[in-house]
Amino acid sequence: MDFVIGLFRTSSRGLALLVLCLAPLPFGSVEIFWIATGCILLAISLALDPLPRPGVSLGPVFAALAAAAGLGLLVWLQTRSPPLVGQADPVWELARNALGSSLEGRVSPSVSGPWLAIGASLLFILAFIRGYGLGAERRQARLLLIALGSAGIAVALYGMASLALWPDRLLGRDKTAYLGSLTGTFVNRNTAATFLGSCSLIWLTLGLTVFRDGFGHVADRGALGKLLLSPPRPLLICLGASAICLAGTALTGSRAGLLLTVLMGCLVLMLHGATRPISRRARLAAPVFALAGGALLFEMIGGQVGQRLARGGLTDEARLEVYRAGSELIAARPWLGWGLGSFELVFPEARPAALGSFGIWDRAHNTLLEIAIELGAPAALAVLALWLAALFILARACRPIGSLGAPTVPLAALAVLLLGGLHALVDFSLQIPGYAVLYAAVIGAGIAQALSMRARLAGGPPVQPPTLQRAPARAIAATAEHLPS
Repeated sequence: MDFVIGLFRTSSRGLALLVLCLAPLPFGSVEIFWIATGCILLAISLALDPLPRPGVSLGPVFAALAAAAGLGLLVWLQTRSPPLVGQADPVWELARNALGSSLEGRVSPSVSGPWLAIGASLLFILAFIRGYGLGAERRQARLLLIALGSAGIAVALYGMASLALWPDRLLGRDKTAYLGSLTGTFVNRNTAATFLGSCSLIWLTLGLTVFRDGFGHVADRGALGKLLLSPPRPLLICLGASAICLAGTALTGSRAGLLLTVLMGCLVLMLHGATRPISRRARLAAPVFALAGGALLFEMIGGQVGQRLARGGLTDEARLEVYRAGSELIAARPWLGWGLGSFELVFPEARPAALGSFGIWDRAHNTLLEIAIELGAPAALAVLALWLAALFILARACRPIGSLGAPTVPLAALAVLLLGGLHALVDFSLQIPGYAVLYAAVIGAGIAQALSMRARLAGGPPVQPPTLQRAPARAIAATAEHLPS
């Protein structure tokens, strides 16, 4: 029986990693077929290994299931005929008059649209639950980060090769947009930037962990000199992988993507650098030096992004006009919204004249705003509350513990959470399943490790960190057995 359970568990984890790593293919998995396939495979993975190990809180799983149930209820209310809550969309009256039939109205201007659009949200929720289950065990959580980071390397290398050899082709199709910019396996360069930026942060965190585990606690100049002259291979691999993904982020030409990646990299360095007691002056100067280093790095690799900033700056007047129009749509239907996935249908009526004929706005370029338009302001506030709760859990877990610094998986999840969440305020990367799956899985694993770490520290005896002055390696190893790395 134990062999069968182990086989099921191994198959479940392998299937989950396969789905999560292949999500960027093809074209960010935006088509219904790939979304449905991902949902089915992740559901099978959950059925084979349904719950995390004993002792891990199921609260986040129940919260995710409650979010799925709430979303289903909203979609049912939007497509119910006649409307149980709210008023029918005027398009149904026009259709009734044109067809001369007794067609019942609905809140949503489309019957099937909301039910088709719900698939991407369910895939996100399944990826979060599966990431949470994998993240409950430290070894599996790190394996998840390595697997997703490896997918990022593959996307970056393909994007670089495609940009150099086939600049007008994307996965065998004609590339009609973002010519001259790296998009990897995605259609949009901003989505590629957030995906590769997240992978760069994952590899950076793993690399700093390798350094910390080997040398971060030893105040020995000889050991540090040996590290510089002959760095360990795992450290070179992690930092090299981070550099490849960061170079790919720069080649996308995404302003917000590269800027946020550099800023989150500074945050990771600062939290990992808190493994030693330093003076107050040095603590105050650390953010300044981190930002200065980030600015220098941006200047070195952000040539294309710098050109875009010089031409258009940080703001986009067209997006500001869309945001104003979106606010008017929310005010017209604040409670139940206009229907999930209906932004492209309802925005033309509210499109401001200031936009002229510029662009096709099938998305609001602000995920939270689009949620409020399609599902109502209460739903948007609920999503924001869940995001803030995840931020609180991860930020609390990333406080340095004694001399051991921030734990690896929660820190990587915190950086990804901030990168993707802040970028979603100016674009729609989180609405592309190929990136949303990585985002959800990493955050799920980070929260699982954060809650598991808190439970271990609360239930076990107090742990004494090793001394900082020439601490023996055996003392470090013994302490690492009791504290999450």
